[in-house]
Amino acid sequence: MLALSTFTMRADDVALRLRASKSGRESGQSIVLPIENATATIAQEYSPACRRAPAIGFEDDKTRWDLLEPLRLVENVDYEFSVQTPWSKAGFSQRCSEADNAVWPFANLKLGKAITFNSSEACQEVGGRYRVTGHLKFDNQLGSVDLSLVSDLCPLLLRAEVTSEKIDYEHDFYRLLHELDSVHHELILQLDAPTEVSLESQHDDSLSAHSTILQLRRVLHSDALPHAVATILGNPVSRYESHREVEATAFVTTPDWMELQSRPNVATWMTDGPLAPVFRGVTPVTLPTRRIERSFDTPENRYVKFAIGSLLERLHTVQRQLDRSHVASTKQIQDWKSLIEEMLIHPFWLQIGICTEQPSSMIFYERSGYRDFIQAINDLELSLTMVSRLDAVDLTSGDLRPVWALYEFWCYLQLRGILASITGDSGSPTLSSVVSRRKVETTIQTGDPGRTCFSFECVGSDVEIDFYFTRWSKPELHVDCVWLETYSTRFRPDFSIRITSRGITHWVHFDAKYRVSIPNSAGEPRSYRSDDIDTMHMYRDAILGTRGSYVLFPGDTTSPTIYVRHASQTYRSSFPGPSVGAFPLCPSDEATTRAQLNALSSHLRSVIEAAATHSSYQEEYGWI
Repeated sequence: MLALSTFTMRADDVALRLRASKSGRESGQSIVLPIENATATIAQEYSPACRRAPAIGFEDDKTRWDLLEPLRLVENVDYEFSVQTPWSKAGFSQRCSEADNAVWPFANLKLGKAITFNSSEACQEVGGRYRVTGHLKFDNQLGSVDLSLVSDLCPLLLRAEVTSEKIDYEHDFYRLLHELDSVHHELILQLDAPTEVSLESQHDDSLSAHSTILQLRRVLHSDALPHAVATILGNPVSRYESHREVEATAFVTTPDWMELQSRPNVATWMTDGPLAPVFRGVTPVTLPTRRIERSFDTPENRYVKFAIGSLLERLHTVQRQLDRSHVASTKQIQDWKSLIEEMLIHPFWLQIGICTEQPSSMIFYERSGYRDFIQAINDLELSLTMVSRLDAVDLTSGDLRPVWALYEFWCYLQLRGILASITGDSGSPTLSSVVSRRKVETTIQTGDPGRTCFSFECVGSDVEIDFYFTRWSKPELHVDCVWLETYSTRFRPDFSIRITSRGITHWVHFDAKYRVSIPNSAGEPRSYRSDDIDTMHMYRDAILGTRGSYVLFPGDTTSPTIYVRHASQTYRSSFPGPSVGAFPLCPSDEATTRAQLNALSSHLRSVIEAAATHSSYQEEYGWI
């Protein structure tokens, strides 16, 4: 990875320059980058040992360009940009006013929330060419971003990858996405009917190629889909159809006598004739016939053909989104296209008609091949929809992902899993029930509707645990002296756990904060932010009955920081609360994540056991 102080791309008379606002001194060494029309200057003061991503980086290893863009920016960093145009200030102003584009001369309309233009007084016109300047900043967003200029200005195409300085983007973040994707897969399998989700004929082109490839790889790397299609072709669903026709009497061998008896006018008659003695003076010129034929043109087969064609269409769409630099991904897409095209050229599909609706058929539940096929297709479609909903922030055309939302959702799943492990109860309702499926969005129901209940017996006492996602604590003091809400204003922690035992209610709150204090030197761990601990003090004081408030942050250590509020050292070493603190919880390597989860689980277990074994609790004194 090259650390850059400036990045410049030129095309014709136009130049786009990027520079981090707080970048260090430039080394003066200019280099030509291995992408068209791009140059840069090397940063002088960057050291990889600090484990902080460079403000502007360039991946010089082309083998790593298949999924991530080579130009790397960092979230929450302020960038200065300048665009050198071929027009005068007046000409630029006129074109800007005529364009229906608030971020002109950039082509990506969704940059509106990330871009700020300097005033005209801060811009310059040099030699009759106007230079527009401004700032770019991506707040807690990760992913690919399109920084191309409008086509009528110049053919300057530029994409960049916005990464994080807090976690290793290529390892931890994709591990986070992978774990969430595994949960999506479980949710899909828990849906009642495999035919609930339809495969739309028109796909959302705004979904990033990167997200689509990640989901396609999971489905197409296995043999499930090809095997399901092969099974269908080997034993397809069919039905018998009755075809009624009217033919000349001379060529009829088996007339449909029932049809002729019930509807004699279906035939053509003549007076006299050779059959007049049989038909009372008339002879049928034509007679109705009926043929029973086996047909494979069923609604189920039509839908399978349509779904395979739609999958091929999606692959074409993804391939159009990739540029020539994504060699590995382009080759993978081409291999997948060949696989799908091979499925479609089978002569069986020539007799299958056009699908007009998705059938609701028991065939998709019971018949081998069809069941596996519909599960694979719905798995893919629902995963893509969920990813697009999680990624859907109207910010950039590259679908920059709101990493704080992904981290919050991931932390919810970890806490729910810990509670299930402690209690031995999977929780009621199930995970698929508290996840909202309106428009197939992966969003957790908030407040009381999203409550999950756990019940178990702890050291001889019955314990009820309620787990909430973003529950509001309101300023409502209960007359029965049950401390449930606040005594001042409203608060809404990300996660709240209510523990009820021996008639006493205890609260534990967590906030998922996707931010850390980056160390300035090598060897120091990433720590929590001090202002986040201040928020935990606020929760502990304001929300009545709170025994603990803790920050969850993407740190790289395994030891939590806990401050027990009590004057006695003996008490502080014996009881887990009342306390505030911070727990590192990051999707790093498996061993680190497991150790972090074990520390969090151990602390929660201690809080639950303290609530179950003590008959009273008094503020300022704790459990007595």
